Amino acid sequence: MSKTSHLSILTLLLPVICIAMVAWMIFHEVRRMNQLHDDLIQTEKQIAFVEDMRKKLAETPQKPRFPTAEQTPREQTDFLTTMRLFSEANRVSMSKYSGTPVVPISASAPGSGPIRPLGVISIPSAIQVTGNYASVREFMYSILHSPRLFSMTDIRWARGQKWPMTSLTCTLIRYVSNQPVASSQQPAINPPPGTGMQSYPNPNSPLPPTREFAPNGVTRP
Repeated sequence: MSKTSHLSILTLLLPVICIAMVAWMIFHEVRRMNQLHDDLIQTEKQIAFVEDMRKKLAETPQKPRFPTAEQTPREQTDFLTTMRLFSEANRVSMSKYSGTPVVPISASAPGSGPIRPLGVISIPSAIQVTGNYASVREFMYSILHSPRLFSMTDIRWARGQKWPMTSLTCTLIRYVSNQPVASSQQPAINPPPGTGMQSYPNPNSPLPPTREFAPNGVTRP
């Protein structure tokens, strides 16, 4: 085949090759633009969803927190009932519980420790719960969002002998007061949603929310 024939074939193929490359680039860019458009629509939907959630949360009234409960003969029984409700709702087993004697603490001298309101007593209890990771985590969230204030210290979370079970041990501190409260101010114990469990009136009578009491010892009117 002569050189002229090769040039003629190349002259015919070159435009076809260029057109094919241009068509592939156009197809690639159109596909990329469509993908970016879909991502933009999805992002706008997510932004709208988050904004709607933010507005709903802003409109939802905040649940009151009760730092203390009235010290009565039933206080410990009611506390254990609350823990049992939380454990059953989150499908964990409270395998161990040990309470410590009540030590009255009215206040602390400056520099000697956290300052508590007059008549307030802290009661630490050692508890152990077992369950899978997600269930134990939800149990801790239930305590965190409980209407009554609890403090958790000495937290140890270990893998159980039988996978996927885990074991959580901690010291759970609650606060009681010898000042009575009207029954109308008692909060309700609401198990986590979706569990189908009944809500119970909280037998722990909290103090009126005239003073805030945090675990770090800060009190303010």
